[in-house]
Amino acid sequence: MLLICWDKKQVTEIHDHGGEECWVYFVEGAFRENIYQKNEIEELKVVKTTEFTSGGVSYMKDFMGFHDLENVSNQKSISLHLYAKPIRKCNVYDTKKSHFVSKELSYDKKHELLK
Repeated sequence: MLLICWDKKQVTEIHDHGGEECWVYFVEGAFRENIYQKNEIEELKVVKTTEFTSGGVSYMKDFMGFHDLENVSNQKSISLHLYAKPIRKCNVYDTKKSHFVSKELSYDKKHELLK
């Protein structure tokens, strides 16, 4: 589970989830999710766009395509992401080269407080 704090107008790169399921709960702000699929000549095309506000929930799994998320509000926003398993590797779309690159992911572990 990840809590993400977004700057105004911040957007992710287009990506998949390495085969894992992802639920996003939008805690505060306004967001736009674009879902993309490759066409017959391997170009990415938007097939669905959804707007979310506080309290909204999104679901994504790789068979649905690729996606990006954008904070469309003019303020900092917050989203909570739940993954069925931690994502160790995913594909991220390189817009300059017009293809996907594989990315290894790592997470910061919570430090235990001294008693």
